[in-house]
Amino acid sequence: MFFKRTFVAVLLGTTMLAGCKGDSDNKPADTSSKADAATVAEISQGTFTALNTESDNSRGTNKQFQERINELKSVADADIAALQGLQTRLTKLDETISELEATSLSTEELAKVRGLEEQLKSLKDDFAKSLAANAEFTSLDKLNEQVARLENGKIGAVEFSATHKAVDAKLTALEAAAKTGELSVADIKDRLTKLEADLKTLLPEVREDIAGLTKFVNPFIGTTLAEVAEKNPHSGNVNPGAQTPFGMVSFGPDTRGSNNAYGYGSGGYHYPDKAIKNFSMTHLNGPGCRGQGAVAMMPTDDLTSFVLTGANYSHANETAEPGFYKVAFDNNIVSELTATTRTGMARFSWPDATKAVLVIDSKQSNNFRVPAGGDNGSTIALSADHKSVSGKSVVAAFCDGTWLKPVYFYATFDKPLHAATSSESKGAARLHFDLQDTEKSVQVKIGISSVSVENAKLNLEAENKNLSFEALKAQASAEWNKRLNTIQVDLAKPDELAKVSAAQLPAAKTHLTKFYTALYRVYSGPTVYSDVNGEYRSMKQTAPFPAKDALPVRATDNVSNYKFKLNGEEAGYNTHYSGFSMWDTYRSQAQLIALVAPDEASEMMQSLVADAKQCGAIPHWVDGSDDTIPMQGDHGPNVVAGSYAFGARHFDIESMRTFMKQSAFKDDSACNNKLSVGRNDNMPVLPTYKKLGYVPANFPQSNPWHAGSATVEMVTSDRSIGAFLKALPTAASDKLEIDDLLTGAAGKVARASNWINLFDDTKKKLELKDFNGAWVASASKTFHESTEENYIWAFAHDWSALIEKLGGKSVAIDRLNKLFVFSSFTGTEPSGHQLNSGEGGTTFYIGNEPAFQTPWAYNWAGSPKHAQYVIPIIMNKTFTTNPGGIPGNDDMGATSTWYVLAALGLYPVIPSEAGFAVSTPQFSGINLWLGNGRKLRIETDKQALLDDTRYIEQMKLDDAVYSGTWLPLEKIAKGSKLSFTLSKLTTEWGAAPELTPPSGPNADYSKATAKPLPGPQIIQ
Repeated sequence: MFFKRTFVAVLLGTTMLAGCKGDSDNKPADTSSKADAATVAEISQGTFTALNTESDNSRGTNKQFQERINELKSVADADIAALQGLQTRLTKLDETISELEATSLSTEELAKVRGLEEQLKSLKDDFAKSLAANAEFTSLDKLNEQVARLENGKIGAVEFSATHKAVDAKLTALEAAAKTGELSVADIKDRLTKLEADLKTLLPEVREDIAGLTKFVNPFIGTTLAEVAEKNPHSGNVNPGAQTPFGMVSFGPDTRGSNNAYGYGSGGYHYPDKAIKNFSMTHLNGPGCRGQGAVAMMPTDDLTSFVLTGANYSHANETAEPGFYKVAFDNNIVSELTATTRTGMARFSWPDATKAVLVIDSKQSNNFRVPAGGDNGSTIALSADHKSVSGKSVVAAFCDGTWLKPVYFYATFDKPLHAATSSESKGAARLHFDLQDTEKSVQVKIGISSVSVENAKLNLEAENKNLSFEALKAQASAEWNKRLNTIQVDLAKPDELAKVSAAQLPAAKTHLTKFYTALYRVYSGPTVYSDVNGEYRSMKQTAPFPAKDALPVRATDNVSNYKFKLNGEEAGYNTHYSGFSMWDTYRSQAQLIALVAPDEASEMMQSLVADAKQCGAIPHWVDGSDDTIPMQGDHGPNVVAGSYAFGARHFDIESMRTFMKQSAFKDDSACNNKLSVGRNDNMPVLPTYKKLGYVPANFPQSNPWHAGSATVEMVTSDRSIGAFLKALPTAASDKLEIDDLLTGAAGKVARASNWINLFDDTKKKLELKDFNGAWVASASKTFHESTEENYIWAFAHDWSALIEKLGGKSVAIDRLNKLFVFSSFTGTEPSGHQLNSGEGGTTFYIGNEPAFQTPWAYNWAGSPKHAQYVIPIIMNKTFTTNPGGIPGNDDMGATSTWYVLAALGLYPVIPSEAGFAVSTPQFSGINLWLGNGRKLRIETDKQALLDDTRYIEQMKLDDAVYSGTWLPLEKIAKGSKLSFTLSKLTTEWGAAPELTPPSGPNADYSKATAKPLPGPQIIQ
């Protein structure tokens, strides 16, 4: 337009100037012509002014075009930079989702992850589109060329006009797109931030470990008879040797007198003994029966003997810590032991380098049931190059078990042998080391296996090929410190402990030592049984069964043989476990391990599935590759149901479902020659139990089965099986079985309430009946290792019904008060002896498992303050830091687990139910790290154990008041905070009738109270 107007103006100007030419032929203009000339001059001047102005405007417009283009490029560059900055976060989200999918997630969590994955895919698509769109804004060369042509005027008027319009339209469109792009980038940022926040709810919180928790562990606690017991005390029966968490190897001392009786030393070590007989590679932690003790060895200075003569020692020269044991004998020979999961390592030092001898006897074990003559099939062989020794150690059957078990071994040493004086004889080897005067120590590395010498060697090479003794010791200590950090007590932090007054410091250290030693024992079992290649000795034994104390040939199995479907996808397991003491551990330990270590707990449950597939049924007490039944009942289902309820979900649930139903309903269900319901008899008990609803007195006659406790144990197992089946997606298919177990069928009492059949309404207690239903006077062995006074509280899932049968809450409180020898809240406290009354005691017996849950029965009886009163007394008076500091057999960590859970103030009173009875947390700050990576923070305003503030005044869940004494697991499973206000004086917290916890075999335990409370309630 500018050029067009200029052209017209030039033409007009030429016309106006024509009369000014000096042509003599032209006539002068007249007056009117003067007027027209003036007008033209005026117009000409205005036109040029306008033209000049428009020219300036046009140049300004071109400048604006360029500025708009530059702004577009600047915005696009910024958006691209912003998008590129988001790329790292997108990649991280991708990686995190992949990692989460590979972990153990609940079905609900997995579905949420899959949903987030779809959102991420959509976000990534939009991200790519936005990046491509912004890239277009950074390539505007053609537009710049058009603006340049407008600027330099080298185009015609028509083209100029068209180009001007095109540039303006293009810029307007690009600016609109750029604005959309800005919104797109902002949208992507918002969506990404929301995705990260949603994903964070599934991500584990980063845990900062407390250093040096192992210093609070005293492995000698529980190595002798309980120092606080009314009568017939039992030993903790633990071994102070070197072990890693759940380790196959427990490399420790066996004392000279420890195998004289069942009453003490079943773990191989008895603190009062003055001599150590030998060291061995395998030990059971705290059982009532002895077993294991394979690959026995002892350093000596005797150059001629093959006998493990032992050596005297003083406890002053003995130390132990997690993963390490050391003793200096009176003869000045020093032994140091450490371990990995499947191997042990020893460092032996002699005062005289010329008499450095190590004897290894494959025949010896921690059991006096060795066949006559001592020939049990054990072997040993020294290699031709004298650089290794290998063989097979055979250990006796455990606790009413049937068959012997092999432990293969392969050992190497870092010093040469004297060939002339090193040899083997009758299953023993004498190794005489050739040491220089300056070299008085030998490092011995030993791998073990249930399968073969080759696998023992493989385990050794995989776990301890090149590590020094000190490196291995440090590695074991680090493993233990990591495990102990699963429950972090604030008081254990150096800066927190430093705040404790000098007067209270000894007590604080005592409480920390008791707590972390107990937690250490929790992780002692079950134990790894498979080798690094996945192989292990099968439990399958074909009929006809070998004679007792035979060593049967077994097939080798492998974890890879057990694939299963989980959430529609193929799954498997990596590690097979043994060492299941299930009558003991179903009441506490199984639940805690599943809560804090669900991956390991799942592998343990899959191990039981594999065992059942091999031997025919869920076993009872697994030692090595064999089952035994030291106690009445069918305890395996309780461990399975409890582990499942508390987080162990990654196992062959469908196969376990089949075996659980078999245990409850198939009369001849058996693991090899061990009936699911029956002791070591051929007469099944299950048909009679199903028919009568109880185990009758004196049945079976050949081996009376402690009918009172047997019935109660069956009640608990029935509840566990029913609850497990009910929790599965297949529950509708199992309705008949679930109804029979939990609600009753065909007019019968629910099997999980069969205790009612032995409740004498006149005497208000459990009594026996004969086959015809007539009452029978109870005998001393009616309740195995316990009494009616303790066993009547053993079925927590039906406490409200029991309380009603007893005569109501007031009567129940009186009965509990009698059990706990309670006089008043301000009167004389019960003694430790009264609270550990023994197997025949009529007061509380903390030294054995049937009574573990009983203190929390007060919550159901309407007096939580009584539980808060008595629990710290039990903890303070029956558990100590001395060698007799465990009130009874530790039973593979069961008793220690009771202490840990009591200290937390959360106890799983119903083995098969995902929830806790609440009592007072004994430390003011605790982080309980759940296996899903979440943290349960427990806080109190006072140190209960130090300040003797026992009573709960108020409890909050995530800052909202929570008044119930039953806490469903689902309320804290994703991480929460429990806050307590404590009082020195008794309170009525949780005592109101409307706060009575749920109860009954088929109750809804996802609620905090038995009956709904009016209005919105956080506890509902």
